[in-house]
Amino acid sequence: MCVTCRSEFPDSTLQNDDEFDFIVVGAGSAGAAVAARLTEIKDAKVLLIEAGGNENLILNIPILAPYIQLDKPINWEYYTEKSENYCRGSVTQRYKLNKGKVMGGTSSINFMIDIRGNRNDYETWYNMTGDENWSYEDMLQTFKKMETFDAPLVDVVIITLS
Repeated sequence: MCVTCRSEFPDSTLQNDDEFDFIVVGAGSAGAAVAARLTEIKDAKVLLIEAGGNENLILNIPILAPYIQLDKPINWEYYTEKSENYCRGSVTQRYKLNKGKVMGGTSSINFMIDIRGNRNDYETWYNMTGDENWSYEDMLQTFKKMETFDAPLVDVVIITLS
C-alpha cells in the first residue's frame, strides 16, 4: 500500500447531504491531475471517485508491469471484439487491453510510461479554439509541473545475495 496515497487521499463514506463543487470520476493520470488542479481553487470541494484501490509498492517497479497486468483486482481486463481483420496470431482472435483499476490508472500497470504529446497537435487545438491554454507553450508549463518529482526521499536498503 502506498502510505503517501493513503494519508493524502483517505477512503471515506459519503453522507447523503455531502455537497461538492466538482466530481471527478477515475483517479488515473488525467483524473488525478484534474482533481489536483481543481483543489487549487480556494474553498473548492472536490470529490475524486476511483473504482479500484490505492497503489502498492510493487506498482512502482516498472519491470514488474507484465506480472502486475495479470492482477485482476487492479486490471479491468478488457478485450477487443473477435475479428478476422486483426489479432490473427491469437487463437481467440481477441486482444487483451490492460486498463488500470487503481489509483494512478493504467499508467500504474503499463510500465509508468508518460508522453507529452505532439507540439503540432496542441498548436492545432489552439488555432481551432483560439484558447491560449491549448498552445504548446502554455501546456509545457503544465507538463513541467506534472513532471516535477517532489515526493519525500527514503533510505534505500540494498541486499546482495552471495
